[in-house]
Amino acid sequence: MQSLALGAAFFKVVVGTSSDRTGERRLHMAGSLTIAAIGLLLSAYADSLTGKVVCLAIAASGIWGAIQLETNTFHAPEDRIPR
Repeated sequence: MQSLALGAAFFKVVVGTSSDRTGERRLHMAGSLTIAAIGLLLSAYADSLTGKVVCLAIAASGIWGAIQLETNTFHAPEDRIPR
């Protein structure tokens, strides 16, 4: 279970770093929320408990990635850094 949470945390860092580098926050937000929706949808149709847990971990990755972009807690954009 912890490896799934570590994967989601890694995804959060990758999304935050990539959106800071490219400046495409809207695209990264839409992608993260799409991944979350796909994970939730797949978890509804998964038959095994393991499949449901993996799908919910995928959904959590997307949600954490979107929260990362919304709150800007990991990387501050350059225009908000005081000089």
